[in-house]
Amino acid sequence: MFDSRDTSNTIKSFQLKILSPSKKYFDGEAISVSASNQHGPFDILAEHTNFFSLLSPGVMTVRTTGGDLPIPMNNGIIKVVHHQVIAFVNI
Repeated sequence: MFDSRDTSNTIKSFQLKILSPSKKYFDGEAISVSASNQHGPFDILAEHTNFFSLLSPGVMTVRTTGGDLPIPMNNGIIKVVHHQVIAFVNI
């Protein structure tokens, strides 16, 4: 029997901001964000533990319910605190 209160199949999301000194690339709900640091590629999902990293040049990919958004970047910093993610790119 279907229970409409069952949220186990709900896609979890988190608040994500991606900013540069001259542009706001993204500010909204994301399902995941993928990028690379000196150790290789990584993904951040909802409920990720607190995290801080320098970003390597490449493409940061934001996944939303509306599709994927690729963001080319030269460098950056990303921080996850209390299920909110902020990235400063091309700095």
